[in-house]
Amino acid sequence: MKKHIIAILVLLVLWSCKKEIPFDGYTITGTVNGIENGSVKIGYGVQGPTNLKVLDSAQIINGKFKFKGKVETPDMVNLIIESKYNGQFFLENSAITIDVEYESIRPIVSGSKGEDILQGLSLKEDKIRTKEKYLVLKNAREELQNARASRDKERIAKASSNFDKIMPLYNEQMQEVKEMKFNYVKENPSSPVSVYVLSFQFMEGSMTREELKEYYHLFTGEALKTTFYKQHMTRVYKSAFESLIVGNKAPDFTLMTQNQGELTLSKMDSKYILVDFWAGWCVPCRASFPHLKDLYKKYHKDGFDIVGVGTADFKENLIKAVQEDDTPWIHAFDVVKKREYGVVATQYNIPHLPTTVLMDSNLKIILRDPSKEVLDNKLKELFDH
Repeated sequence: MKKHIIAILVLLVLWSCKKEIPFDGYTITGTVNGIENGSVKIGYGVQGPTNLKVLDSAQIINGKFKFKGKVETPDMVNLIIESKYNGQFFLENSAITIDVEYESIRPIVSGSKGEDILQGLSLKEDKIRTKEKYLVLKNAREELQNARASRDKERIAKASSNFDKIMPLYNEQMQEVKEMKFNYVKENPSSPVSVYVLSFQFMEGSMTREELKEYYHLFTGEALKTTFYKQHMTRVYKSAFESLIVGNKAPDFTLMTQNQGELTLSKMDSKYILVDFWAGWCVPCRASFPHLKDLYKKYHKDGFDIVGVGTADFKENLIKAVQEDDTPWIHAFDVVKKREYGVVATQYNIPHLPTTVLMDSNLKIILRDPSKEVLDNKLKELFDH
């Protein structure tokens, strides 16, 4: 009896000392307002649902879903519901809750430290943009958007002129936002969050070539493992410093145009050509068209041409956009079955849309992704007026 009691006591001691091993991965508990049942998946992809690398999938039952797994590196993931809703959140190995309004853009996320940091920096950016001295920019931007929507040429010209007058203030605002982001990245170069703080600002036009080089090589550790660094930032860097270099010859190509004819770049009878890679869904692409129209009108008679290369979109969407925007230059279609970069865009190693390349009649690259001001000055220099 004594031996039995001792054995029981030993078992009780061992049982009390046994500790449950905590799960070191992620658990995601989600609710969806707007859909009761359906499919949901999370995955990596810089271009949203296009070319998404699926990490996990689940079913929505009575408006709820769950995920459980483990990631090697914290990273931004896409949340796709029924192949229609596309939101993003920062995934890491923790207990995360997500609330989704099916018609909204971004889910409400808690339990992700990376998401908290990004939201905090977003609030800092909002505080900068809503400073009293910058409110005139908001009004001018809305005026310009409304004018473009009206398609009234006089109204657009007036709104554009008004915005041009306050461009120095806009540049000041952008510089303040830029410095805030740069400071965070410099202080946290190994953090995966830092890559997304910089985000699509990592492109020519938003950063100088010196800044691109500095920040690409600044990142260390887990930041280098993120999808955005490996896909977008590396593509931008290689495009800027390895492939589409000023002075190099641009790749020749042949594509079908909107008039069902063939266009071969090297056979164009032009002194200078601006190749503009764009898509119908790309707001900045189409926002650049009014200014390109002005340049085309001013220099086309002297030998300046624009070739719009529609890519990462469906052909019918591109044709519709060409008609809506009434752009007078040649449009060629570099499309594939899915909404992804076509053969020519891939050949040019296009990092983002829009991407523009100015070249001479021998396809020698003169400018790549120039700002509006740089392009204006270069054309003025080339045509001497």
